[in-house]
Amino acid sequence: MVNDAPARIPERFEEISASVNLSKDATLEELKQAATAHLANWELPRHWEVV
Repeated sequence: MVNDAPARIPERFEEISASVNLSKDATLEELKQAATAHLANWELPRHWEVV
């Protein structure tokens, strides 16, 4: 699930946060690396939560 939230710093309007359910063989770091490879920097979640 991806959500937006009010930014903590005035330069940003909103920040993206992601709540993810990882498979047994995946890590959060691998997911972040894959997201970085496919998304522009401004599209990447600033906050990640494993649920």
